[in-house]
Amino acid sequence: MWRAASLAYSLNAAIETRPHAPTLVMLSGELDAMNAPSVEQMLDDVVRADAPSVDVDMTGVTFMDAAGLRVLRRTAMRAAGYAGQLVLCATTPNIDRVLDLAGFEGPPGGPRGLRAVDL
Repeated sequence: MWRAASLAYSLNAAIETRPHAPTLVMLSGELDAMNAPSVEQMLDDVVRADAPSVDVDMTGVTFMDAAGLRVLRRTAMRAAGYAGQLVLCATTPNIDRVLDLAGFEGPPGGPRGLRAVDL
């Protein structure tokens, strides 16, 4: 089942709840300090209500700053608290560069399993 969420300041999300599989969240737009709180709240709601494991498709994300990394870190920590995980299942070269500079290893384009200790 798909549902859409329009988040603040040029970021949108589509969420697919999948039976017996991690929830898929597809983000598009810019993930930065302006919309990080609303993104974090949305991801927290997904982890608590839908499934502790979340796959995030970031192929539509055109920009991400340190605030976006913090959102991913905090979501990974929450998911781990529910015995789940956060996986970036698809990324772009721009997002790969930010993740690489922050020290996250993984193949270009994903998947990158983010554990709380990684972030």
